[in-house]
Amino acid sequence: MKLNIIILTVIIISTVCCGKKNDSSIDKPILIRIPKNQINEEFIEKYKFIPDHVHDDRYAFGYITYSESGEFSTTEIAIVDPNSIHYQLDPKNLAYKKNDIDPDEIQEGYHDYNQLTNKLETIAATNPNLTSLESAGKSVENRELWYLRINNKEKNLLSKPKTLYIANMHGDEVVGRELSLKLIESLINDYPINPRIRNLVDHSDIFIMPSMNPDGFENRSRFNKNYKDLNRNFPDFVADPKDSQDNREPETQAIMRLHDEHHFLLTINFHGGALCFNLPWDTIANKISQKFADDKIISELAREYATTNIPMSKVNGGSFDRGVTYGYEWYEINGSMQDWSNFYRGSIHGTVELSRVKWPPAYQLEQFWQNNRESMIHFLERGSIGAHLAIKSIEGQLIQDRPIQISSGGRQLVYKTPLIHRPLPLNKQQITVEVPGFISKTFVTEGENFKGYYKDIILTPKMRYTDLTHKERSNIFN
Repeated sequence: MKLNIIILTVIIISTVCCGKKNDSSIDKPILIRIPKNQINEEFIEKYKFIPDHVHDDRYAFGYITYSESGEFSTTEIAIVDPNSIHYQLDPKNLAYKKNDIDPDEIQEGYHDYNQLTNKLETIAATNPNLTSLESAGKSVENRELWYLRINNKEKNLLSKPKTLYIANMHGDEVVGRELSLKLIESLINDYPINPRIRNLVDHSDIFIMPSMNPDGFENRSRFNKNYKDLNRNFPDFVADPKDSQDNREPETQAIMRLHDEHHFLLTINFHGGALCFNLPWDTIANKISQKFADDKIISELAREYATTNIPMSKVNGGSFDRGVTYGYEWYEINGSMQDWSNFYRGSIHGTVELSRVKWPPAYQLEQFWQNNRESMIHFLERGSIGAHLAIKSIEGQLIQDRPIQISSGGRQLVYKTPLIHRPLPLNKQQITVEVPGFISKTFVTEGENFKGYYKDIILTPKMRYTDLTHKERSNIFN
């Protein structure tokens, strides 16, 4: 296999962008390599440039579409064969690491859509007390967006902390897809023999979606079948501040509905193309005055994940600190699932980059699993560490049908139900509970591992309860 990078002159690139093209090429992204100093707001707007993970000190990679015309201002831009970057391209020297491996051979060992479906169906059918297989919706090409829900159904608790793992959002970033399956198998197989795993499954509600973009995987493409980057397709609180499913891709809409149905305390979105834990925000600078309100928690989680993953912990330099980086400081993106989930759905959501090569040979997957197994399980456990509160009246009854505001660490979240799980950093925290019609209460607590028990918070009623406005009722989480 020969290197398929074409260094183009201004004239040739102008012809590609402006010349005659067939309808099938319209809006189909093409991958380019570009000097970093050529990327500015004008370039991004003119060519709808979508940055990609792979970069070095001088060059960056990203996608443009044919729909925008004009001429590039440099002769150093290159159009790249996507297969080269998805499989074996070394961005440092733009050469293949192994010239004798065919992409079809690299594909072997991964689960395609039918194999993935069969595997999940088999696991669910043989472990009905611990699992259920559900779909969040369908892709453009009508494939199910499967997720396996793992919890001990015989532990009939009224509420369990919910955590969510999503992988393969970009169809060509595939390591997370396979590690999700390995994690599912590990949780199920170890449940009878490992007290740690048994405690996790008994007292948690774990959602694992191996592939958010099954069409992209089948087509070996970053994008969904409509050539949309799903990690630029969510409502962005700066660039696209309308929290609506209207005009979103079906895969995006499915994830939005899933978050509407469930309040996920902790979430990870697994990607590939780099090696790091990416923190919010992606869309604005993470200076102190505008940092994510739960930065203390997500920073602890990121450091724990990266420290346990030895190769990740060795990534330093630039915006990277021992495998941890802030999104905007790495490179700005708008419309990320991470920012939307944190801003609009009250989650604590990070992005983990699992591998520098997006689609490595399958024989390497076992090593990726060994690098990430402990980190993935520990993150799930942290979802159960926090304040577990039962909000009650002085009569000892759970306060129903009123929004409950929980304030801690500078963040205010509103819940529909009186049984509250609130993740906390690993030290004492001050929490304030406010319910319309009741006197607020402030107390200090520290996070505990959920064992099925709640701390009773008794509130004294005010003289009169005022009915809520429609806006107040709509701004609450499950």
